Amino acid sequence: MTLSPIPFVDELKRRNANTREAWEPSAGHRAHVTHLLRDAAQEIAAPRRLCLLGAGNCNDVALDMLLAAYDELHLVDLDADSLAAGVARQAPSEVKRIRSHGRMDVTGCLTQLTKEITPSSADPAQIDEWIERIKNLPSFPQPSPFQVVASLALLTQIGECALLLVGGPNHARGNELLFALRNHHLRKLLEMTRPGGVAFLITDVVSSFTFPNLPLLADVDLPSAMYQQVAMKNFFTGANPYAIEALLRNDPILQAKVKSVEMLPPWRWNQGNRNLLMSGLKIRVNA
Repeated sequence: MTLSPIPFVDELKRRNANTREAWEPSAGHRAHVTHLLRDAAQEIAAPRRLCLLGAGNCNDVALDMLLAAYDELHLVDLDADSLAAGVARQAPSEVKRIRSHGRMDVTGCLTQLTKEITPSSADPAQIDEWIERIKNLPSFPQPSPFQVVASLALLTQIGECALLLVGGPNHARGNELLFALRNHHLRKLLEMTRPGGVAFLITDVVSSFTFPNLPLLADVDLPSAMYQQVAMKNFFTGANPYAIEALLRNDPILQAKVKSVEMLPPWRWNQGNRNLLMSGLKIRVNA
């Protein structure tokens, strides 16, 4: 993880500021994610260390409940101000057991990417070079690995950043750069998880902006709805949970680290101005 003073941070901060007051609408999503992480703690021996990638405003998690299950929490995000505000709002009783890592770029390359690739200079040869460089980025430094690591709706932010670099979704090679960064994120997620631990990839799949019936569906209908939306190609680029599950099972590099992959039942995240259909993959890492 490296410091990343990049222009995308300004946009990220703006979005975090806009969703900072979505604490109450996020209650259902927060309870769901917190429950998943607390259950995972029961599978591992103490001392238990949890790392949350893309923690942002901490709207996703109830910190006190996690502190009851883990000995140490590590919160990682590019936006240090949102991390500080999120922790302060919840005012956890054992805040000394929380480690905040602000201004941290979990890709390890966004700073250099934004220097070398811009919408006016994103030629195919340059993108090819970067795709190869992304495959060989170094491992994260300590304090990883952790017994449990969760990526919290970070995948679509990484994907959107990739498309912003090339000027938008219509660039002929933009998706290839996006997929390279997505696959790199999966590799690093597994690297950050100690052998025998558990990793969660939690991602938004589609929003009510393009799936307006989402808020009206019963919970029992969400699995079939997710399948249908993916079949109709109505999902955030790079966030197809079925494709990611297949990648974890079949990619030689990823497969070597994965003991098992479980697709969790989808749920909703009410953010006030929109609903997101959320998917989770629970990945047990080889001992």
